[in-house]
Amino acid sequence: MVASDSSLASQVGASVLAKGGNAADAACATALALGVTHPFASGLGGGGFAIVYTAKIGKVEVLDFRETAPSRLHPHLFQPGGKVDPALSVRGGLAVGVPGEPAGLAELVRRWGRRSFSACTRPAERLARGFPASAWLVEHVAEEFRKDPVHADRFLPMVLKRARGPLTALREGERVERPALARTLARLGREGAVSFYRGEIGKAIVQAAQAAGGVLRMEDLAG
Repeated sequence: MVASDSSLASQVGASVLAKGGNAADAACATALALGVTHPFASGLGGGGFAIVYTAKIGKVEVLDFRETAPSRLHPHLFQPGGKVDPALSVRGGLAVGVPGEPAGLAELVRRWGRRSFSACTRPAERLARGFPASAWLVEHVAEEFRKDPVHADRFLPMVLKRARGPLTALREGERVERPALARTLARLGREGAVSFYRGEIGKAIVQAAQAAGGVLRMEDLAG
């Protein structure tokens, strides 16, 4: 059994189990799929924890792969004019931490899985090439346009593609695509999680964060 916030992601995990993968493999594949279907709540730029119970030896282990702060981040950066601006920790370059998810999920299957990390990326990659929009996704897209239409109009089309027409008209069940994420997942499958931190993906993350006023550096990703 696999339970997640997305029926599509849960189906990915269940398929992994049906093909001989274990719980660690299914958890990895499900998490990657959630990053496709639930972009406002999950993704490669985040992190997490895994609690793993190995029944054969009766052992419980914890894997911590939460995000970490860039080395040059300092509290004063969130206090322009001496007053804390909460928005700076939510949006913009200063809100970008060092992602833990790619490395953490790769470590999860390396230590406890039966399948390769590459095998776990493939279902999410296929999903990113086209899936039906859920009510949750439609609601959150609409909420982003209500909260900040300028920001949403600029950035959401980079994340989510609708076959025809604006994202403001997105409806439940419509096919949507995430081509950039599909390409990223394909590269992770070919080159491993290290490519996220030391390769072209990492360089693109650092460049975008710094352009938005952040202090993230390649040294942080390689850390």
